[in-house]
Amino acid sequence: MSSFDFIPNKEQLDILALASPFALQIYQKHTQRAEAFLGEFGFGTPMTRADFDGLVRRFVGLGTTYYLDSINEEMVMQGLRELRRFLMLKWIWQDALAVITLEDLTRELSDFADSCISFSKDFVYHKLTNRYGDPIIRRKTKQLKDELAIIAMGKLGARELNLSSDIDLIFVHIDNGDTDGKKCIDSHKFMRDLGRGVIKLLDENTEHGFVFRVDMRLRPWGDGSPLVLHLQALEKYFNQHGRTWERFAWLKARVVNDISDEFATQLRQITKNFVHRYYIDYSAFSALREMKAMIINQQTQRQDLDNVKLGVGGIRDIEFIVQAFALIYGGHHVRIAEHPACLECMQVLTELGYIDAEESKQLSSAYRFLRRLEHAIQARHDNQTQRLPSDADELLAIAQTLGFESVSSFRSVLDAHRQNVSRPFGRMVIDRQSPKQESLNAEQIGESLHETLGDDAMAQLDEFMNSRLVGSLDDVSKER
Repeated sequence: MSSFDFIPNKEQLDILALASPFALQIYQKHTQRAEAFLGEFGFGTPMTRADFDGLVRRFVGLGTTYYLDSINEEMVMQGLRELRRFLMLKWIWQDALAVITLEDLTRELSDFADSCISFSKDFVYHKLTNRYGDPIIRRKTKQLKDELAIIAMGKLGARELNLSSDIDLIFVHIDNGDTDGKKCIDSHKFMRDLGRGVIKLLDENTEHGFVFRVDMRLRPWGDGSPLVLHLQALEKYFNQHGRTWERFAWLKARVVNDISDEFATQLRQITKNFVHRYYIDYSAFSALREMKAMIINQQTQRQDLDNVKLGVGGIRDIEFIVQAFALIYGGHHVRIAEHPACLECMQVLTELGYIDAEESKQLSSAYRFLRRLEHAIQARHDNQTQRLPSDADELLAIAQTLGFESVSSFRSVLDAHRQNVSRPFGRMVIDRQSPKQESLNAEQIGESLHETLGDDAMAQLDEFMNSRLVGSLDDVSKER
C-alpha cells in the first residue's frame, strides 16, 4: 500500500466542517499526522482485518516482533485511542464525501473492533499468565488449557457496527480448573480478571478518550451476575431459563477471538440448539407478539418521532421484521442462519419468498437511508445518539451533509421511508383469536382421540406424556 501525504482541497475541507466539527478538530489539531495517515490508506481502498491488526500493533508501540513484554498497559490504552481518533476522521470524511458504502463502513468498523478486542485479550492474557501460569482444566484422562471466548452480540456480532455503537459482549470459558504457576488461582478468577482487563483497555475514558463503550448486560442473568461463565453453565441456562428475546439477541452472536476448533464447535452447537429449531418455530409467535407490543408501547410513551432508531418506522422496526422471520425459519433454512446482518438476511428472506420483493426493496432503501442518517447524527460531535437535533442549524447541517438543500425536503424523504417501514411492521405477528377454552371438553377429546388412534398408539402417547422428557419441560411447554 503506497504512502503519501494527503492534502485535501477546499471543497473536501468544507464538507468535513459541515459534517463533523468533531472530526474537523482532529484534523486541525493533528494535521501532519492525519495527512500522513490518510495518505497511507486513502479514501478509495477498503481496509482489511489485517490492516487493522497491523495498525493496532504499530500504535501501541510494538515493532516488527510481537513481543508483548516490551509494552505496558498505558501504552496500549493510549495507542488504541489515538488509532481510533484517526480512523474516525477517515470514516466520517469518507461517509460525508459519499465515497464509502454502508456495508464497507460498518464492516471496517467491526473489523477494527475485532482487532482491538483480540489484541486486548492477548495482552491481558499474557500479563496474567506471567503472574499465575496457564489456566488448566484437569480431567480424569487428560489435562487441557482453558480458553476464553469473547462473543460479540448485536451489531458487532453481525459485522454492522455504527460510528458510535456500544459493543455488546459475553464472556464464556470452557470449564473450571486452576492455574499452574507458582501463585495458583482458580480459572474462574483468572477468566474474570481477563474479562475485566479487556473491558478496561477498551472502555475506560482517559485523557485520550475511549475506544469502545462495552456493554455486558446481555449475558445470562444480566447485571449482578458473574462476568464470565463456563460452557456447561451456559447450556444449563439456555435449557432452563432462556427466553425468546434472548434467542432473538443470540441470532447475531459471533466469537471474535481465536479459540480452538473443539471449543468453537461446542459453543456453536449449544447456541444453535437454543436459537434455532429445525421445524418452523410457531412457538415463538406469542413471544414475538409480546416483543412487538413492547416496542409499540415504548414508542407510544416516548412520542419520539425524531429518534431514527427507536421511533415509529425506525431502524429497530426493520430489524424486528428481519429477525422475527430469521428466528422462526432460521432452523429450517441454513442460509438464513448464515447471514445475520440485516441487509443480507433480508435478501435471503426475499429469495425464499418470506418477504415480498417490492417491500424488501423499500425496507432496504429505508435501512440504508436511516443508517446513513444515524451516522450523520453521531458524526457531528461523536455522541452516542440516534435523535435528530432540536437545534435548527444542527439539523440543517445534517440534511445538507446527506445531500438535501433544505430541512423540509429532508423531512419529506425521511417520512416516506418511515411509512414504508411502518406498513410491513404493522402486519408482523398480529394478534389472533384464540379458541374459547370452555368449548373444549377434555373427556370428549380423549374419547375421540382413542377411537382414532387405537390401543397401541394411545399406549405410546401415554408413555410419551409420562416420559422424563415431557416431565422436564416448563409449564408453558407442557400446556402447549
